[in-house]
Amino acid sequence: MATKKKSTKKPAAKKTTVIKIAETIGTVAGEIAVKKDQFVNMASGAIDTVKSKLRDLTAAKKSVKPAVKKVKKAVAKKATTVKKAVKKAEKKVVKPVVKKVAKAVSKKAAATKKVVKKEVKKAVKKAKGKK
Repeated sequence: MATKKKSTKKPAAKKTTVIKIAETIGTVAGEIAVKKDQFVNMASGAIDTVKSKLRDLTAAKKSVKPAVKKVKKAVAKKATTVKKAVKKAEKKVVKPVVKKVAKAVSKKAAATKKVVKKEVKKAVKKAKGKK
């Protein structure tokens, strides 16, 4: 007859607290490694995006600068032309007014202040209107 083995089954080894902590630490370390890789990828993508935007801005700035210089020169040139025209117009307007005022003064000495004020106001309005 066959003999029976009388070995008792050993119960499964119970996990001690230290083993449970070690397993948890291993799981957390694995998750941290995965998250770290994700963050590194996201950061490198963000850095590449910022670099490309800076390149685009720099290129745009370089192309805009000459255009701005040209516009500034044109505006400055027109401004000086306008100033000269205003001075000429003032001479043309003021000289005749002065002659009118001189004639009026010689005729009516008492009404001089009123006439001068009116004529000067008219001249100023005309000069301002022609700017």
